[in-house]
Amino acid sequence: MKSIKNYFQVIAIMVLVSCGSGTSDKNNSSQSIDLNDNQFSVDFVSDQSEVTSQSQITLSWSTNNASSCVGSGDWSGVKAAQGGQETIFMGATGLKKYIITCNSSDASMTFSRSKNINVTAINFKEIPSKMGLLKD
Repeated sequence: MKSIKNYFQVIAIMVLVSCGSGTSDKNNSSQSIDLNDNQFSVDFVSDQSEVTSQSQITLSWSTNNASSCVGSGDWSGVKAAQGGQETIFMGATGLKKYIITCNSSDASMTFSRSKNINVTAINFKEIPSKMGLLKD
């Protein structure tokens, strides 16, 4: 009987994950699920959602009960499973997508969270007034 109960727990978890359990807003997103009183979660935030070219953003992530994380999209490589932050220089204009994917410590689940950053061109006409060089 216990194996049937475990089977239904696994099915319920798979449904929750595929439906995207968790919350998200423009700059912050999180995803979590409770497995036998051992919560696995991934939070991913950016300090900005729109920047000009030649500036930088900071991406931060935190996890609970994650064994590994990797970045993809417009960044790549292994990311700290316990969480961290990375400052990224914005070069070319356009929409950039940053994805972090983490595996649970028991390897039963994977969460992916993403951030879209819009990089626009520098408006050189605004620079003198923003620096206080021109008076209105």
